[in-house]
Amino acid sequence: MMTNENVGLGLTQNLLQNAVDNGAECIGTLCPLCHMNLETYQDSVNKKFQTNYKMPILYFTQLLGLAFGFSRERLGINEEMIPSRRVLERYVEARV
Repeated sequence: MMTNENVGLGLTQNLLQNAVDNGAECIGTLCPLCHMNLETYQDSVNKKFQTNYKMPILYFTQLLGLAFGFSRERLGINEEMIPSRRVLERYVEARV
């Protein structure tokens, strides 16, 4: 995004579309820069490509923490720009 925003937006759009095409309801990432690009720039991608992505982006460690039974609050979940509540309620809380 820093060196060529158009290329960055295009790559972000490709990742988001690939996730949607493959049935993903959220994306887990390890990299803070990837997390920022995927979450923060979704509005810019939506404007540029006339899409309507609202894909929650979570860190892999947050997903791992959920699997180990840590609370959302302890993991910083529900503080993201694109809420993950809908996905987590369906998949994580359904198994309790």
